[in-house]
Amino acid sequence: MKSFLLILIVLLVNISLSHSQITQPTPPKPDYDSTLAMTARLISTGEYAKAGELLKDFPENDTAYATALDKLNICYLGSEKWDESLKVSEKGLTLNSQYKRHFYEMHAAALVEKSEFSKAIETLQQGFREFPQYTRFFYHLGVAYKNSKDYVKAEEYIRKSIRTNPFPCSAFNCAL
Repeated sequence: MKSFLLILIVLLVNISLSHSQITQPTPPKPDYDSTLAMTARLISTGEYAKAGELLKDFPENDTAYATALDKLNICYLGSEKWDESLKVSEKGLTLNSQYKRHFYEMHAAALVEKSEFSKAIETLQQGFREFPQYTRFFYHLGVAYKNSKDYVKAEEYIRKSIRTNPFPCSAFNCAL
């Protein structure tokens, strides 16, 4: 009887140990390329809130993090969530990424929407100092000055924009 009990205890301990060594299957890693593609489709149809939900928890250590922040910022601007856009663009400006110029533009756009024109102008001037060949800053400076009702400066920057990059949207704003 004692040997039977001892064998039973050993068997139960062995089963218990072997059961604890069975690993649970790891959930599959999220496919962030698909997430970015889906958010691009949602953004193109104006579904900013849905796209933003997919991007909010994008991991900072992912190589596409700057891309995700850029798209998230577009979602916040499209949803008129200016404060959230400012936070995202400020985070984006700390990154060394291909989107840095765009983060300056979006940061300024959110500030213009909040009627913080002097801050928007300062942001755009800082962006222009960092990226002097990026002439779209002239256009955005013209718009910021126009919204602040400094029409002389607005005309100056819109004219610079047209001289350096004569797209119709610049000419249209010059007429405004």
